[in-house]
Amino acid sequence: MNYVSLVEAVSQAHEQTQSQATQSINVALTLRNWLIGYYIFEYQQNGQDRAKYGEKLLENLSKDLKKKLGRGFGWRSLEMSRLFYQRYPIMQSLIAQLDFTKSPISQSLIAKFSLNQQFSVWRF
Repeated sequence: MNYVSLVEAVSQAHEQTQSQATQSINVALTLRNWLIGYYIFEYQQNGQDRAKYGEKLLENLSKDLKKKLGRGFGWRSLEMSRLFYQRYPIMQSLIAQLDFTKSPISQSLIAKFSLNQQFSVWRF
């Protein structure tokens, strides 16, 4: 191997793995946003103490999440996640794409959404 080949090999390895990492991050963030929307929607529909928070739910949730997790949890972001969940039924395709069946999150979602029949057809 000469020097030019070395530079090319390292460049290809970097570009391929960087592309895979970017794709994984994008999929994980999409799943995170969908899950946030799911939890907000479910709370709004079924939360035992939802009357206590009323119309200020997203503002209160935003404030508490910012304290606990830092930036990125403004009320607008939370509302966008809620709308994303309502408009895009993506769970099955995301879990299938990620081979996510072994993670604790996906296991609980599979059980919750009764997706076991659909997953038995898919090859993981």
